[in-house]
Amino acid sequence: MNFCLPILKLNLNNILFDSLLKDSYENFLRNLFDYSSLINIKNEEGETLLHYASFYGMIDKYYALINMGANIEKTNLGNNLLHYASFSGKDNFLIVELIKTDISPIEKNHKGQTSLHYCANEKIAHYFNVWCQRNNVLIPSLLDYKKNNVAHTAKELNHYESFLYWIKNYPELEIK
Repeated sequence: MNFCLPILKLNLNNILFDSLLKDSYENFLRNLFDYSSLINIKNEEGETLLHYASFYGMIDKYYALINMGANIEKTNLGNNLLHYASFSGKDNFLIVELIKTDISPIEKNHKGQTSLHYCANEKIAHYFNVWCQRNNVLIPSLLDYKKNNVAHTAKELNHYESFLYWIKNYPELEIK
């Protein structure tokens, strides 16, 4: 099954990617200052350090990158930081922070999938549900380009907590 999912491929030629994943916060900051010209470098998938920090739920390193001027960009597949954070489900607070920066949970990638399609757990699904209610977004109408709804994608990704959340709160969601 080929989804437009976050694909994290480590760029071993970049000390900052390595430092982000392996070093303490203090050592990462030191490297960030020493190699600040590399802060927005991308790997072959178009992923930046911010995508990695979002996927791994490293909120402290995320803020360090933002404060040093890292650009918030989409990957080559159109995934934003919220796609990464919601897929991994590592840090629920980071998801709330990303929404506060005006990254929309309903922004679609190149397959038409939103961050709601990628929810890793029930709590994230609930955050997005509240956001959708406040913004008058009808969750059953969020279909990817293959006409799959959020519950269908959650089931295919084995994100059973969010799958159960979606079908409990939206019984009209049909699963193909």
